[in-house]
Amino acid sequence: MTDTSNTTELTPTLQAAVAPSYTLRVVLTGLMCLVLGVWGIYDYVWAIPATEEGYLRAEICRNVRASLDGIANGDEELTTPTIILIDESLASPLELPEDGGTTSWQDVLGTFRDAIEPPNTLSPTDVPQLRKEAMDLADVQLVPYAGITEPSKYDRPVQWLFILCLPFVPYYAWAFFTTRSRRYELDADGTLHMPEATWTSDELVEIDMNRWMAKSICWVIGKDGERIKLDAYVYKKLDVIIGIIAHRLHPEAWNIDARPVKNKTDEKNVSVSDGSEDSEVN
Repeated sequence: MTDTSNTTELTPTLQAAVAPSYTLRVVLTGLMCLVLGVWGIYDYVWAIPATEEGYLRAEICRNVRASLDGIANGDEELTTPTIILIDESLASPLELPEDGGTTSWQDVLGTFRDAIEPPNTLSPTDVPQLRKEAMDLADVQLVPYAGITEPSKYDRPVQWLFILCLPFVPYYAWAFFTTRSRRYELDADGTLHMPEATWTSDELVEIDMNRWMAKSICWVIGKDGERIKLDAYVYKKLDVIIGIIAHRLHPEAWNIDARPVKNKTDEKNVSVSDGSEDSEVN
């Protein structure tokens, strides 16, 4: 009598290749990491500094207006802090491009400083006109920057979270290019062709299914003890090949569809419990 418990009828050459859904996820995730990383660099290098510079310009214009109003009313309390702010801005390099007007921001700052603290070379009769000019300049310069709010101290650290997405881009690119050409084949005689090796049915002596139900991965084991990972999450129809191998090696534990064989005792218990429930209903 022929023992058929450890044999399985195979269709000619089953094939498994990378799942389109996995490829799509890898590509989209890689692109998302790239976009977020570039966005983080853009904000960190240009957008945030530009916002800081715009807010500083608005603050200087507001302080100049307040200082000139105070001087006109005999209150010079704000002049010293405003002069310090202007001097710091004059000493630092510009981070915003000029607006194309005839007066550069550096010239505007010079006018502001001279109006608040007139130089000795300036005639006292020219000071009122200079202060009026400075007030008008402050009004004009404040227009494009008045609505800018001060950036948060957390803005730059947060951008690092986006920038740190960039190292994942090569990983997903590597995952895309390494998986797209990989194939698995199972011949009718039980020979398993893998990217790592080709094993006949005699050379494939064991399969480790401990993590199959939880992670859709398993390991086939050769005569020499070599373990090769099979990932049905990544490769479409690999679960069919795995089910056939698992059923051939452990027919008492695994069905050919890669599902565990139900315990007959458990099935009887389920039947008995169902019967008792029916009797209680009746």
